[in-house]
Amino acid sequence: MNTLQETIPKTLSGPEKACIMMITMGEKRSKNILNQLDESDVEIISNAMKNLGKVSSSVVEKVISVFDEKISFMRKPIFEEDKVRTNKNNTLWNQIEHVNEEILSKYIQNEHPQTAAIILQKINAKRAGKIINLLPDELASEIITRIAKTIPIKSNILNNIEQSLSRDILSSLENTMNQDNNINSVMEIIKNTNPCKSNNIIKYIKNKNPKISSNLDNLIFKFNDFKYQSDHTVKKIIENSDQLTITKALRGSSSEVVQKFFNNMDELTSKSLNERLNQMGPIKIKEVDKAQSEIIAVTNKLVSNNIIKLNQ
Repeated sequence: MNTLQETIPKTLSGPEKACIMMITMGEKRSKNILNQLDESDVEIISNAMKNLGKVSSSVVEKVISVFDEKISFMRKPIFEEDKVRTNKNNTLWNQIEHVNEEILSKYIQNEHPQTAAIILQKINAKRAGKIINLLPDELASEIITRIAKTIPIKSNILNNIEQSLSRDILSSLENTMNQDNNINSVMEIIKNTNPCKSNNIIKYIKNKNPKISSNLDNLIFKFNDFKYQSDHTVKKIIENSDQLTITKALRGSSSEVVQKFFNNMDELTSKSLNERLNQMGPIKIKEVDKAQSEIIAVTNKLVSNNIIKLNQ
């Protein structure tokens, strides 16, 4: 069985077939196509048009049918590519919805107001309002004005914005999340080392890498943090700690922490501890640090065993 391609006269060249298609499209559409071609291609088609001569209606129909057949064949992968791109872009905007408003507001302040307007149009209106609240009045007003005047966004402009967001915000967040995971891993390791060793490691890090040390400080539980803990937590720590160790640890802590411990002791234990504190002479800071580290070690053990839960 012959295909449509085979039924078209073999004397017709590619440019001549293109000419037949352009004639059927009309002058306006043909001009739009010619405007997108190189000068050499336009010249080839112009010459073919001059030499085309008369074409029967049956040949025209066959040329159109072949064109339609080829377009149908090409259409599926094109649409699939568009679908992949659309899904990718939808995923990006879904991720942007979870980015902190302060981060987005700082990013927007460094962008052109029109870019900012497009970004705010693409996200949830409630979040967009929160971001506007964080912007200077003049910039916020300019962005709102541009949103009101916005015309349909060209796909190439939107693609550039999406690439920029992916590069500057999402990649940065991914790196931050990876760093947070690394810091959390470090903390888990430190929690399972003895207090003396962990203190030495932290001191070393503070000297060598202050930035990492700062991140660690935000996660490390300090003895002074007991004032923020629940009564249940403090009672469990008292039950599982040596009384002399508690006495030494409290000797170097704030009055708020001392009161927190006293409030969670029975009358007899409280009286005994108070006497110990009054009778204890000056002790070295090293001894206080060691005692506090031992109690923190007890605390970490109780946390890992799900007996207590610390307030951050």
